[in-house]
Amino acid sequence: MSRTVALSLVAIVATCTGCGEQADSNEPMTSSDASGTTGEPVAEPLPPFKADGGFLALGAQVYDRRCLTCHEYDGRGVPGMAPTLHDAPLMVGDDQPVIRAILAGINTSHPAALTADTDWPGGMAGMASAMSDQEVAAVLTYIRRQWTDDDRAISPEAVRREREATIADR
Repeated sequence: MSRTVALSLVAIVATCTGCGEQADSNEPMTSSDASGTTGEPVAEPLPPFKADGGFLALGAQVYDRRCLTCHEYDGRGVPGMAPTLHDAPLMVGDDQPVIRAILAGINTSHPAALTADTDWPGGMAGMASAMSDQEVAAVLTYIRRQWTDDDRAISPEAVRREREATIADR
């Protein structure tokens, strides 16, 4: 690419940066800004999080320490005690429900309990006080990569936000 074309592209990008946004506003974006309705401030979306080998190794360690007893080495669970993690509906899709389930626990009326094995009477204790944001993110990412088709990583920042929201909901 010629230097002139490159400089032209830089000028165009610099001119268009922030198009349609309020450049002078330091106020947080709210749902009224985004959708035309009034409401709570909208959290900025998190950038995609890339899990490296060390992060996944931490996830495996946390799984062995916190999850293995009920969900077994292969993630298939123990009949009558814990459901399989293989393609579990809670593990795929939106991060928020699975993060909250780990932090706050799942009782037998939780939607995950109702869509999992019908022979799952006990629920799962919350791990908010037992696991750091890094550990929760790592173990959930590890489980997704091991036993689902959803290979997206969950970031510690996403867990931190959900932890704060879970505490605020109490």
